[in-house]
Amino acid sequence: SKLAKMERRRQIEQEGAAAMEREMLDVEGLNLNLNHSLTDYFNAQPDDES
Repeated sequence: SKLAKMERRRQIEQEGAAAMEREMLDVEGLNLNLNHSLTDYFNAQPDDES
């Protein structure tokens, strides 16, 4: 039936959106971790410049 088809498409779109959200969160988490460890790394270096 047409209704069932529409319902299925809506479900697939929702799953796709959820997957995209997870990927974006993963990337953001990765970037946060990267920035955090880089900051720690630079803070741990002796500051010869000053």
